[in-house]
Amino acid sequence: MTDHFAAVGLLPEFRVGDVLTNTFRTFFANFFRFLAFGGVVYGVLLASSAAINALLFAPIAEESMSATRSLSAPPSPLLMLLPLLIMFLMMTVVQSAIVFGAIEYQAGRKASIASMLKVGLRAFVPALCAAILIWVLVSIGMLLLIIPGIIIALMVSVTIPAIVAEGLGPIAALRRSRLLTAGYRWPILGAIVVVIVVATLAQLILSVPAMFLALPIVGGLIALLFTSAMIGVYGSMTASVYTGLRAAKEGVLADDVASVFS
Repeated sequence: MTDHFAAVGLLPEFRVGDVLTNTFRTFFANFFRFLAFGGVVYGVLLASSAAINALLFAPIAEESMSATRSLSAPPSPLLMLLPLLIMFLMMTVVQSAIVFGAIEYQAGRKASIASMLKVGLRAFVPALCAAILIWVLVSIGMLLLIIPGIIIALMVSVTIPAIVAEGLGPIAALRRSRLLTAGYRWPILGAIVVVIVVATLAQLILSVPAMFLALPIVGGLIALLFTSAMIGVYGSMTASVYTGLRAAKEGVLADDVASVFS
């Protein structure tokens, strides 16, 4: 494929419409497996939050009802942040797994949940290091009047696919993402904005039943469904941007990208 494109001197264009089409087609074709991965992350977040709340605040509630109440130490901020840390670690595995599944689908194959989990775990260390570096870089950029943070986020937007598909380390993957996205960051931003708008509309539509029924369990289920779906959509979009950039800049199609997994 690559040699053919090079021979004729033509490369596919990187279009926002193509990225969005591939994103949603990939997501809905893998709806249940992607949703399952996203649901695990959100479920663990809820469970760990509930456990931390019970551990921290139940003794305080008991003391408040006791006539012999003693002063309690305030809850540890680090302990209260533990659910977010757990979610961050799990998201590292899940995003790598979904990116792998998305690339496989775009190459004409369907990855099993077991193979997705295997790839996610294998990419855990470099992906975690890259995620920490990205968080630091984007945070610094956001402190510099926001715009630099957005630019940095676009520059590093395909770091995880570079780790998963090319086996790069965190620093090399960040550099690879910077090179791939060069010249295409505004179209990538456009695709992200469209996905955000679609997600916002979907959330509004899904919230209607909860508003009318006024049942907490309905609202909880809708939040679980929406958050899990967004994790899958984000992974699908990241993979679609990556495969689109590889095709536009290097003439490498999705089946060539996925050949490294064979």
